[in-house]
Amino acid sequence: KVAAKNNNWQKSKDDRQIYNSKHHRYSIGLIYTLTITISNTGIRPVEITKLIWDDIRKFEDEDGNVYSYINIRSEVAKTKKRRDAVSRDFEETYIRFQEWKQEWIRYWGREPKGNELVFPHLRADSEKLEFQHYKQSKVKPHQSMRNLLIKLSKQSGIDVYKQDVNGIKVPRTLYSFRSRFIEKRLENGMDAYTLARNCGTSIEMIERYYDVNANLRFRKEITKHIRNFEHSGDSESDL
Repeated sequence: KVAAKNNNWQKSKDDRQIYNSKHHRYSIGLIYTLTITISNTGIRPVEITKLIWDDIRKFEDEDGNVYSYINIRSEVAKTKKRRDAVSRDFEETYIRFQEWKQEWIRYWGREPKGNELVFPHLRADSEKLEFQHYKQSKVKPHQSMRNLLIKLSKQSGIDVYKQDVNGIKVPRTLYSFRSRFIEKRLENGMDAYTLARNCGTSIEMIERYYDVNANLRFRKEITKHIRNFEHSGDSESDL
């Protein structure tokens, strides 16, 4: 007689054993690296899933500052134009990719080649991880992202899956992290032209979808003239 299959195997294992299983560890590391990279560079999810290892780079300037940047090739960019996407956290993004590379090696059992996908699907053919096979081998992270946020919401009792957008509860996606990058850079005073170049979009799109009530950020520039004379509170109607 065949013994009944035990479907409660997870209950006999602690969290460390579950986390360190090959597939769980790869999936969690992948989602973490995807989300934090988009949050720090603003690149599109459709672009990040097509990256190869040769695209991950760093640059040291004449002052000794080290910057992480991602080479967005023309065949990867939505706009079909090559660009460098510079990370806001200096060298940290590059270091984080080196950490992810160790998880990549752990899962696939070898060093990645320069033209292989940074984020291949965990069920991809290990012999077809090069960019030329990206349509069948790239990760499809949106469903994994949704499942993770829903799970976190249930465990914590706090709805992290949905965010409040003008009073409407909207599900978070990978694009939410791109939006956060753009919004935070605008809040910190980055000009729309530089931001548009880094994100591979246009100033018009930045102003249409993100630059809401931006004038308060320029309050000092708008009132700068007041410092040049003693302001009495008089109106400017006679000027």
